[in-house]
Parts: sequence; C-alpha cells; structure tokens
Amino acid sequence: MRKIMLEKRNSLSPSDINTRSAAIQQRFAHSDEFKHSRMMASYYPIGSEVRTQKIVNIALKSNRLVALPRTIGNHIRFYRILLNTNLIAGKFGIKEPSITSNSCVSDEIDLLLVPGIVFDTN
Repeated sequence: MRKIMLEKRNSLSPSDINTRSAAIQQRFAHSDEFKHSRMMASYYPIGSEVRTQKIVNIALKSNRLVALPRTIGNHIRFYRILLNTNLIAGKFGIKEPSITSNSCVSDEIDLLLVPGIVFDTN
C-alpha cells in the first residue's frame, strides 16, 4: 500500500502538490490542535511531500515557537527557528537549521507535524 500511494503522490504535478498543500495547511491552521499549541515542530518538505512553509510562517507570525529537525550523527534534535533563520542542506540533503541556530527544544514540543504516505483511522 505504501509503495502504491507513494507512486501516486510522486505522479502529482508541482501545481497539484502546491494546491493540495495549500488546502492542507489552511485546514491545519484552523485546527484546535494548532490553535492551542505553543511549540510546533515541523519538517522541511522534499519531493512530493506536503509543503509546510505557509503553516510555519503562520505559526511564527502568530508568536508561536517553531522548531525544525537537525540530524546530528544518528540522532534527530529539534531547533527553534525564526522568520529569518538560515537553513542549510543537512545529512540527507534536507534543509535544516544551521549549527548556529537557537537552542535545542525537543523537550518543549506540544505539536508535531510528521510527513506520511498513507494512514487509516487507527
């Protein structure tokens, strides 16, 4: 199922990805979970993953704290970002906060966006 859905998602045009991502981000921004969060962690999208930049900007502009992952060795740690935080290509070519970014905030996250391929109600 995962392979089939990934192939289907990867076949979307950039325009479709952006349109669908905008709808997902809009819905997410109106969710109770987002409205009540203080520290949101996100991912930086690659390939056909849902774009997250708009939701990150909405969170930052509404004075929420936002963190992105940085891979250090075999570990992932989340570091706080600001609107002007410099992102660099990390271990897997995914943009992440630079080594000079704000402190690690992994223990403070109360809302986490996770990329995925296929889900069910369970």
